Amino acid sequence: MGKYLYLILFILFFCGSVQANSQSHNYFLVKMDQPAESQTQSAQTEIFYPSVNTEQVIEIFRAAVNRGELQLFEQQIAFSALKPQQVEYIYRIGEQKPIVKVYSLLDKPLPLPSMPDIRVEGVTVILDAKGHIIEAVVHCHH
Repeated sequence: MGKYLYLILFILFFCGSVQANSQSHNYFLVKMDQPAESQTQSAQTEIFYPSVNTEQVIEIFRAAVNRGELQLFEQQIAFSALKPQQVEYIYRIGEQKPIVKVYSLLDKPLPLPSMPDIRVEGVTVILDAKGHIIEAVVHCHH
């Protein structure tokens, strides 16, 4: 019996750490240390997803549109003519703050001035950190 006690103590103290499960006190979890290669691999396979309040971004976008900041082909676009579809956060390598984009469909497609057969059906805007529209890209369909 004594050699089993020494074996258990050896496993607990030299091979891992003991943690009591907070949900159930009926057993102990013996956690073995992972080799450095396994730790690196698991860190590479897990991606952190920040929590984003898309409704807040849409409200900031609405305010910019209502200030007259969205113009397509010298025509001011009203927020009521838009159907926001998605909010994108794009992180550039080495930068902490993302680029924020809002993609919207137009209620009524607009003709492309230089090619009337092609219709603008959507627009993606880029918002700066203060909530101003700094760029707009139209999406066409023919």
